[in-house]
Amino acid sequence: MEAEGIYRVSGAMKFVEQLIKLYDTGQDPDLNKFDPYVVSGIIKRFLTMLPAPLMTFELHDDFVKAQRNKDKAARRNEILQLLAKLPKLNRDIFVFVLRHLRKVIDFKAENKMGPSNLAIVFGPTLFRSRDNDAYRMLEETGHLSGLVQTFLNDFTSYFPEDGSPVSINNEAPQQPSAPTAPVDPNAGHAKFLKKHK
Repeated sequence: MEAEGIYRVSGAMKFVEQLIKLYDTGQDPDLNKFDPYVVSGIIKRFLTMLPAPLMTFELHDDFVKAQRNKDKAARRNEILQLLAKLPKLNRDIFVFVLRHLRKVIDFKAENKMGPSNLAIVFGPTLFRSRDNDAYRMLEETGHLSGLVQTFLNDFTSYFPEDGSPVSINNEAPQQPSAPTAPVDPNAGHAKFLKKHK
């Protein structure tokens, strides 16, 4: 948590791959034996290796559109509706990641990683368009990092204690209008996230 530049500084890929292999083969490695940048690297690697981004391809454009809304109240309502459309497992992992990053922020005086720095790192890690167009990714970077920073700064405004999204006007969360692909709970080093909830 206190390592300077945690998540911004990359761990040695050789050791990241070694740690992933240990989890993928059902082992329970002692993380104290690994460099903190390697441990943080496995979390980023897990998220980037998903076949579809954690926030799903289907909802990507809607999240960007919502973030562009200059009306703060309307923007929050749009984002809440989108969070309710995420598959439950995706949302649970997203909440886990946010809670972890908020703990990292508690040590920002030591690690120099406040909400804005972490948002820059995790925006393109959590969100990804299906076409993966480089120009589009560049154009959307500010919106995606802004979204992540909003979640980090106003976490309790979007998620109650149980991790489900806050409903709008006490209405039940909406169901997806189109199918979204959930994360595979048994996919490789997803076990790392389960263990460190």
